[in-house]
Amino acid sequence: MINTAIVGLGWWGKTLVESAASSGELRFVAGATRTVTPDVEDFAKRNGFPLAANYAALLADRSIEAVVLATPHSMHAGQVIAAATAGKHVFCEKPFTLTKAEAEAAVAAVRKACVTLGLGYNRRFHPEMKKLRDDKIDANSPEGIRLRQAAVDRVRTACDKVRVAEGYCSVWKQIRHQDGRTIPDITDLVKAQL
Repeated sequence: MINTAIVGLGWWGKTLVESAASSGELRFVAGATRTVTPDVEDFAKRNGFPLAANYAALLADRSIEAVVLATPHSMHAGQVIAAATAGKHVFCEKPFTLTKAEAEAAVAAVRKACVTLGLGYNRRFHPEMKKLRDDKIDANSPEGIRLRQAAVDRVRTACDKVRVAEGYCSVWKQIRHQDGRTIPDITDLVKAQL
C-alpha cells in the first residue's frame, strides 16, 4: 500500500480521493490545498487524513511516498520537480505542463530521482490515438487532427447520451453530487456508450 497525499481539494481532487477509496494499491494519508474551508476540513476528516499546512510540509513528511496533483496546471512543473527532488512518486492530472520545456524539466527531475511519474490522460488508449501511433501519423497533419477530434467527439457523444438519459446538465458533477454515484460508476455508464 502506497502512502499518498492529495494536493488540491477542489471537486476533482475530492473525486480522486473517493475513486481510490477501495484501492488496494494506495491510501490517502494526508492532503494540502490552497483554500481550506469547513467543507474541505470535513472532507479530510471523513476520509481519515489530516491537512498539512502547505505542499512543502507534505514533501517534508517522510511517511508520504507519493503525491497526487489535482492543482492548476500552471503549478504542475514546479510541483513535479519539487516532489521528485523530495523522492516522492507523482501522479499529475492533465494537462501536464504549459510548455515543452517545462515538461522536459519535470521529466528530467523524475528520472534523476528515480521516481515514478503518472499522468491523468487516458485518451492515449482510444482507438484513434492507437492508429496515430501505429501508423506513425503526424498528430498535427490533417489526418492526425481528424483522428484526435474523432476521439474527443466519440467521448463527448457518449457523455451526452448519459447526461440526457440521467436528466442532468453535466454528467460528471451533477450525477456525483445529486445521487452519490462516484466517478467509476459514471465512467462505466459512459464506457457502455462507446
